Amino acid sequence: MQEKEVIGSLGGMLKQLPQSLRLALQNGDRNQFIQILRKVSEELSPCELDIVTLLDCVSKNHDITESEILLLLAEELELHLVSAIPGAMACINQQLSGTTARFVGTVQEYLESQKQSEELRWQLQNIVRECPNCRKSNAFTLLSCNACSTSLADVEISHTINIFTSFVLGIERGNFPLVISMRYQDESFLLFDDILAMASCHLNCIPGDYYVRDLRVLFEHPKQGLILLNEMKEKIVSCIRQDFWSNQQWRRMYKELELEELLEHIILGLNYPPSQYQLHLHAMIPPFTPDHYSLFLQGKHFIQGRWFPLEFVMLGLEKLVQSSATITNAGQLSIEQLIEKLGSFGIEYSKVYQQCYQRYQASHRILCRWSREHFEALVWQGKTLLSLRTNQQKMLSSEQRKQLKKTDKMALQNWGRPYDKEQPTGSYYRYAKEGSLPIWEKNV
Repeated sequence: MQEKEVIGSLGGMLKQLPQSLRLALQNGDRNQFIQILRKVSEELSPCELDIVTLLDCVSKNHDITESEILLLLAEELELHLVSAIPGAMACINQQLSGTTARFVGTVQEYLESQKQSEELRWQLQNIVRECPNCRKSNAFTLLSCNACSTSLADVEISHTINIFTSFVLGIERGNFPLVISMRYQDESFLLFDDILAMASCHLNCIPGDYYVRDLRVLFEHPKQGLILLNEMKEKIVSCIRQDFWSNQQWRRMYKELELEELLEHIILGLNYPPSQYQLHLHAMIPPFTPDHYSLFLQGKHFIQGRWFPLEFVMLGLEKLVQSSATITNAGQLSIEQLIEKLGSFGIEYSKVYQQCYQRYQASHRILCRWSREHFEALVWQGKTLLSLRTNQQKMLSSEQRKQLKKTDKMALQNWGRPYDKEQPTGSYYRYAKEGSLPIWEKNV
């Protein structure tokens, strides 16, 4: 059979699938099957494929899974799963404490109550580019929003409310209620769900007793920096064990894995510049949600020079401790200068970053088991909706795309669970502090 015939017949019913493809499925030759499918992607648009028949065919074969094909469609054809089925994914309820705000009012009113302290004002603001589309505060170095991909090239750098410091101070609201989807809290730490979660388990851990502006200051006191990061990591792992791994529906996503094996895939890291200027350690367990994996494939997540894997930060701190060295005024250095200084100690950022970045995608591929049990449709290039039930196609308006993204976010996130009348819930920090926080690098 000629290659053109192979390609042309892929869109037909099962009996019309090319012999080479049927043989690949019958023999469990997944490499051959994937190679043929890749050739199809070069010749036909996704809208020309009978994807439902293709998946039905694949479902009869035990060596090539539906999840693998959906992953391949995302990577090769820009076809991403949408229309999450409510209840198909595990929802992990937060640790609701019922704690109310320490200060009832806005951030501005709080500043006024504190006599407009300049240090406090500094701690309660971020330097960002605010997305004109979704209003997300992005790092001032980003040129596109890492939540919705809107261009930020013409957006001026501005200041926004520091939500994380507001959490620590127990302030009731900014432009919206500043409630927390809390996982763990004590005098020194807050651990909570990320409101823009990239994965089912996406946590942030922040200090609750100091103002730690960003990762750079850790290198002024490397020994204490190591202690702080290790404590944050311990809180995260403990939460994953108690809240997530104990949930049987969530655990089934990972089938044969033990917890220690799953933790080998954990993603830990910090951003500079951050979107919120209070040190926060991100923790994610792949797979990524389909929308965020799409952004990952576009190079809009874990950006080199902004994302700092915990492995790199810990290596740098450990090397300084071993050398009985510090980096004086590290908090005043540009991130490029800090990378260069750590390079002089033999810690190569680009090498560690690349290793971690490749591991993140490998982990997603290993752990991703999304299927038609979880989603009802695919979207091509963000504009064309393809039903996974009927193969029907529909062009999406800009407003429909926004609504679809919003609906999927509500279905997939753990932020604010349990919902109250379909709206997220939350509480405030039980150990909220008063006034400006002690500055970490001046007080450790």
